[in-house]
Amino acid sequence: MTKKEWMQEIKFHKPDEIKELIYSAIILGIAFNIAIFGRENPFEFVLQWQFLFYFVPTFVVVLISLAGKEISQKVFARQTECFVRYEMWTPGAVVALLSSFLGFVVAAVGGVKASADYRKRYGRWVVNVTAQQLGLISMIGVGAYLFIGIFFLLLEPLIPIVLMGRNLMTVAFEINILLAIFSLIPLKPLDGEKLIVWNTYLWFVMVLMSVSLVLLF
Repeated sequence: MTKKEWMQEIKFHKPDEIKELIYSAIILGIAFNIAIFGRENPFEFVLQWQFLFYFVPTFVVVLISLAGKEISQKVFARQTECFVRYEMWTPGAVVALLSSFLGFVVAAVGGVKASADYRKRYGRWVVNVTAQQLGLISMIGVGAYLFIGIFFLLLEPLIPIVLMGRNLMTVAFEINILLAIFSLIPLKPLDGEKLIVWNTYLWFVMVLMSVSLVLLF
């Protein structure tokens, strides 16, 4: 695959998509920052300089995770002649921020919408995206979170960055596993809704894998 073809595979189709991805990362960065580092007194924490200090690495971790997940879904979707587009879910973003003040984060702020590549499918394939394609794209996204989380965990011995007594790579691992778990909630526009409609068994397997990683580590 040439560089041009690779860039076409992961292309974000509209500037709005990039904006919504960044907005989602900012919201989750704030939420995880409050829930993890400001749990004892969140209202005072957001007014202190430490809030910004801890927000920067948390935001970077979340942005890497969201972008990695969306790119993996885009690359896979192109193999089935589909396009996927990320959209932020405003109600989920509000809930994420509010829940962070209670010491946890409901990390369900957005999902992808899929459409067919009409130019390639017309006259040859069914134009509509099938439940199987949506389910596979969603499963790839959840799997990407799990892979990125484990990758961060493996970096823990190599990157000894400690924030409030916790290694940043461990925090990054936990964030990705939580993102995977909440993305599996079977509600639109989350991945879990598309996956459970296509295959309930695989949805359950992905939930079990995600929860097992939380319990094991």
